Amino acid sequence: MTLFQNLEPGMPFLLVTALIFGLYMAWNIGANDVANAMGTSVGSGALTLRNAVIVAAVLEFVGAFFAGSEVSETIRKDMLNLDTKSVKAEIAAAQKNYDKLRGSSSPGEKAEGSIKDGAEETNTVVEVTDKATAGKLEQAKSRLDAAKKVLRDDFMMPLIYGMLAALLAAGVWLQIASYYGWPVSTTHSIVGAIIGFGAVAFGIDAVNWPKVGAIVASWFISPLASGVISFLIFSIIRKKIFFAKNPVLAAKRFTPIIAFPVFTILILVLFTKGLKHSEMFKPIIENKPLLIFVSAVFGLIAAGIARILVSRIDTSKASLNERREQHSFIKRRLVKAIDQLKRSLSRTEAENSEKIAKVVTELEEINDSIEDPDADVPTDSSYKEVERIFVYLQIISACFVAFAHGSNDVANAIGPLAAVIDIIRTNDISQTAPVAKWVLLLGGIGIVVGLATWGWRVIETVGKKITELTPTRGFSAEFGAATTIVVASSIGLPISTTHTLVGAVLGVGMARGMSSLNIGAVRNIMVSWVVTVPAGAFFAIMFFYLIRWASQTFLGL
Repeated sequence: MTLFQNLEPGMPFLLVTALIFGLYMAWNIGANDVANAMGTSVGSGALTLRNAVIVAAVLEFVGAFFAGSEVSETIRKDMLNLDTKSVKAEIAAAQKNYDKLRGSSSPGEKAEGSIKDGAEETNTVVEVTDKATAGKLEQAKSRLDAAKKVLRDDFMMPLIYGMLAALLAAGVWLQIASYYGWPVSTTHSIVGAIIGFGAVAFGIDAVNWPKVGAIVASWFISPLASGVISFLIFSIIRKKIFFAKNPVLAAKRFTPIIAFPVFTILILVLFTKGLKHSEMFKPIIENKPLLIFVSAVFGLIAAGIARILVSRIDTSKASLNERREQHSFIKRRLVKAIDQLKRSLSRTEAENSEKIAKVVTELEEINDSIEDPDADVPTDSSYKEVERIFVYLQIISACFVAFAHGSNDVANAIGPLAAVIDIIRTNDISQTAPVAKWVLLLGGIGIVVGLATWGWRVIETVGKKITELTPTRGFSAEFGAATTIVVASSIGLPISTTHTLVGAVLGVGMARGMSSLNIGAVRNIMVSWVVTVPAGAFFAIMFFYLIRWASQTFLGL
């Protein structure tokens, strides 16, 4: 296999280990992070758990495989400041001097030298005219080998060990969080792991602490922003629809209006998150006015389609049910009141009895007139009809989020994996690393399997344990999260998609009052967020020393 050809002894084993750890990390992304996209849909009853897993699996895989980046930033670029310029400059200078001496030598006495270029060693016979030239050539070769050894021992090998440790550490922490149903950020997990091994391998100063500060800020920015937006969205829906005289008719009028901003935002999420790696759509993505225009056009089209669809909803049955339920409820109350008043007639004075008799007569007249079909008061059946309309909006929102997540967050698994493969294959350290399609395939498969096997744990937390969700509440949370992602991305605010979605669910819950929130579940989630980066760092440090010791002891690296 080409991947394993011409490698230094021991490197094939590290390469296989990297593939296993990358698959393990992808599995945990599926078990934890993917569940966030579908949690609200399951909790609200818009999708069954089985259907949610199927929908998410398809969209996550399509996003990861077809829209995933083919050139992955190695993630450590933003978190670690590795100064390899000086050693690379020394290698370039030594190589230039060595090549110059070889080129200037002429036939004569033969001297043999051995040049080690990474894992590939070749013997070169150099003809020189005298021993002085041979000595200079040997010195140049020694200088070149020494510079390459510094790059290998001080940077390349620690980075390989560290990336392996980061994949394993982040995977372990995510598995722990998934077991307890805690929705945590996979990005924060891998970043914490990189910070951990980076500090012990390259020193505290190598860590990009301002970036760490931005991550800490996202703990507060993400849930707060999405919570406020979702709170406002659900409050508007309650006021304009649920508190309307006829909620079903109000929903039919309101749905096309809300479809425009919803689909505009979702298309923006699709472009800025899901398709940002696509060369085909790069001209649109890089041109902000054009991007907004295209998204708005899709929003208008969606609004038109929504208007056509909701116009076909038959509200006559809902109205009939409303009247029946309303009449039945009011008549029971009136009959009970009339009976109580009649029983009190025999126990009161004559003057009061006359007054009570008049009240009874008026109530009986009201009871008779309640059969008026024009009465239209909202009831449970009308609320159910409204929720049914919002089911479709919520499912569509969740699908967009799932696709964008698959294409974007698969990098948390394949980024470190691609970095290890690139270092081993090129004997160099690059800011970016090419990602083969089979690596994206590996990441997509891992995500799907993780979702199918363990995703239900976090889905249950997000969808059921934080607050009671319905399609309107779930939609408000999804739309609020998507809006936050777009706004934050456009102004450069650091956010976590996991924190954003959970914050949105909290916002919807608070719109109904603090008593509707499960404070215990919220507390556990908050603690898990704070612990994620330190936990990733702790496990990474432990695994870094273990992997380095095992590689040096058993592989001779």
